[in-house]
Amino acid sequence: MQSQVKWRNLNPTASLTRQVTHKLRRLERMAGAEASATVTLSGGMSHVPDAASQAELVLSGPDLSARGHASASTPLAALDAVLDRIERQLVKARQRPRRNRGRKAGAT
Repeated sequence: MQSQVKWRNLNPTASLTRQVTHKLRRLERMAGAEASATVTLSGGMSHVPDAASQAELVLSGPDLSARGHASASTPLAALDAVLDRIERQLVKARQRPRRNRGRKAGAT
């Protein structure tokens, strides 16, 4: 899975970048190798301490698309929250029945 991390009002350290890419591996198993993820981590966006950091994740692939947004006190906590939301979206989409349009019974 290809991943891109964008930073807004945060100083990206090597350990924080490594933790973000490690957490994104959770989605690779469900989304597949051909999917791409774009993560935007923002800091200092709110005066409320519990919502000081925000994370946005956009996941796209040949058969899927998902988007999530979460706020928390730290960037990693916000990323965990948005990953949970995206995982729920992927599970829900996988369990949804598929329609077979145009396929007729008995056609060879």
